[in-house]
This record gives sequence, structure tokens and C-alpha cells, in this order.
Amino acid sequence: MLEAMSSKVPVLTSDVSSLPEVAGDAALMVDHYSEKEIYDASISLLENENLRKEFPAQEIEFLRIPGVCPATARLASNSG
Repeated sequence: MLEAMSSKVPVLTSDVSSLPEVAGDAALMVDHYSEKEIYDASISLLENENLRKEFPAQEIEFLRIPGVCPATARLASNSG
């Protein structure tokens, strides 16, 4: 996921494990049990140029800081 983000590729990921915490708002989340949701989100990313452009701008912000993902950045900003 981070490699795709660093390459400015929109990311579609599931809502399980640590994926939502790592991706933050920088990826399109889907229910991993819902074939329809996965399909609809995939089609949306393929057909909607504005949606594709929305995510890379967010992704690059945290990728510029070595070792920081959205989850750790949120923790750091909340602790200070």
C-alpha cells in the first residue's frame, strides 16, 4: 500500500487489520466481505478522474516524513 501511495497511485484497501490506520484518509476503504462494494469502488476509481486525483495529494503529505504514517502522525499531533 505504501509503495503504491509513494508512486501516487490511488489505493483501494479493505477495512481490516491495520490497513485503515496506516492508510488514514489517503485510501478508499471497502468492506472486505462485500463483493459489490469492492466492485463499485474499483469502477469508481477507474471511471472517476476527480476521485483518482483526490487521494495522491493526501498520500504524499505523510510519505515525505520518514517513518511516519497517518496513524502515527495523528498520535503525535494528539499527544502534544
